[in-house]
Amino acid sequence: MDLNLVAQDLFDELKSRYSHLTLGDDQAQTTTDPQLARFFKFDWNNNPVSIAIDEDNLRLVYNRDLADSLEEQDQQNWYQFARAMREFAITHNLGFKPQDIEKLDLKQGDFEFLSQVNTVQENRMHGTTRTTYRPLDKTKMIILNSPNNPSGTVCNNLEELAKIAKKYKIGVRRFNINWVGAYTLYIKETLRFLSVFGQTIVGPIVTSLLFLLVISLAIGETRPNVLGVEYILFLAPGLIAMQVIQQAFSHSSSSLLMGKVMGNIVDMIGAPLSASEVTFALIFASITRSLMISIISIITFSIFIDIAIKNYFIFFTYLFVSSFIMGAAGFIAGLWADKFDHMATVTNFVIVPLSFLSGTFYSLEKLPNFLVTLSYYNPFFHMIDGFRYSFINNMDGSIKFGLNYLFLVSIVLWIIAYTLYKKGYKIKS
Repeated sequence: MDLNLVAQDLFDELKSRYSHLTLGDDQAQTTTDPQLARFFKFDWNNNPVSIAIDEDNLRLVYNRDLADSLEEQDQQNWYQFARAMREFAITHNLGFKPQDIEKLDLKQGDFEFLSQVNTVQENRMHGTTRTTYRPLDKTKMIILNSPNNPSGTVCNNLEELAKIAKKYKIGVRRFNINWVGAYTLYIKETLRFLSVFGQTIVGPIVTSLLFLLVISLAIGETRPNVLGVEYILFLAPGLIAMQVIQQAFSHSSSSLLMGKVMGNIVDMIGAPLSASEVTFALIFASITRSLMISIISIITFSIFIDIAIKNYFIFFTYLFVSSFIMGAAGFIAGLWADKFDHMATVTNFVIVPLSFLSGTFYSLEKLPNFLVTLSYYNPFFHMIDGFRYSFINNMDGSIKFGLNYLFLVSIVLWIIAYTLYKKGYKIKS
């Protein structure tokens, strides 16, 4: 089969019916040569219709609402045209595929000729307007960009969006809480760090493994037991806890800072979400990230050393409260920082030093009394100490004092984060 001859025949068939045809070649570039045409675009009763041909098929592309919008006689004419295209395809040994524009998985080259929008082309940065035409009947989450989004595309499905909003009670408050909105923000934040899994999850785990490997090789079996266990078993939970602390802080802080730098924090500010809903959504996303890191780290570490959780209640309690504290702290830091240099200063001169001076690599039993006293006021010490207890059933501090102290710190930091966000600190002019 000579596709060039097929294209010429199709052009003659369409030209006899429609005077204004737009032709595109196999690179989706406009052409005037009918034999090179692989895309044919025209208006049918003021409705955009496209036809694409290849070695196997003839595709008739239209909007699903086309027939329903026509009068009875025009509908009959449309069906007759569709049958004519089917007969043309059969005559030329091609398959016939009538396709709804909403159900197409458009390729880069197809976009200009098969979409209903000629002015916007698909690329990796701007995305595509094809999502505008997808059915929304099963949608449970809607993120509608501002009019200043990169593509400038206007959503034409506002009526459908309104129906979905009513169906799923989007924006409705139950017990004065926008549950759907808060959950949507939480999911968005979770997907944000999962989209760069290697950086947010794998990276910290590899870092911990390197610490474990280097210290194991450097010390070997010469190091005496610490808190009744081998040093390597003492060290491993501390390394996991250190990553939990740092990554929980990193998530919430980076979310707000990137929003401020990129300018899309207005989407969060303008959403029907209260300050408490925003703070909890971001903090719980931080907790989720920390939980994933800790579980994957334990599984990975268990390949090399005999590490196992012995007290699950203590494990999850300390994991939750520690991640909550650092998520709230990161939230505050994200509001305060105006650029990435500011955040780097907080991380390098506050978070990392406190992590290393918290008993990650050593026990307090060998420290002078005044340093032990200072450590008791370092919340990082209680986070790591309690986390380690869930693995080795021994600790330097006190569970009762440690948990009470951490709960108090978590409440104070959340109140600060809530108050600053509610006042619009550095995010509202």
